[in-house]
Amino acid sequence: LLTTSLVEAERPDIFVEGVSMSGLEGTVAGDGPLRDEISEMCRRTGGRVRLVRPVQRLELPGLLSAHQIGVACLEEGWHTTYQMKVAEYQAAGLFPAVQPWSGLAMTAPRLTRTFRTPAELALLLDELAENWASTLDVRRRNREYAFAHHHVRDSRRQFEEILAAI
Repeated sequence: LLTTSLVEAERPDIFVEGVSMSGLEGTVAGDGPLRDEISEMCRRTGGRVRLVRPVQRLELPGLLSAHQIGVACLEEGWHTTYQMKVAEYQAAGLFPAVQPWSGLAMTAPRLTRTFRTPAELALLLDELAENWASTLDVRRRNREYAFAHHHVRDSRRQFEEILAAI
């Protein structure tokens, strides 16, 4: 699963390419200027990666519960490394797969696995799927971490900081 704004900085293309090279199927939920391009990329996967409309907050639990791995892509060097989607993935019990320059990878590297390229993402997804039972402890620790470190008040503050920097 990738919940995202379909903008260059969020690199949805890495997700689509990585999932299409893996043995898994994936979902991109979002909207933005790259929607047509990402829609075409998804069509070329033959249904292995689907693009759905953005979800409202009340619909998010249903979307999250239909997936096991939450992916967060981010352009290296982007002005912020915080991605609210990662906290959502953690709280919902999904395994977060992120890029090495993301906030989670830098602050709590034992709670995630990282990838740089679509090929690395494909390998990571296949490895997680093959060894899914062994991820249970990390998923539990992620959930505990999310509840201990991410209050809605903190997320709102961080989101305001992101908007102010744009």
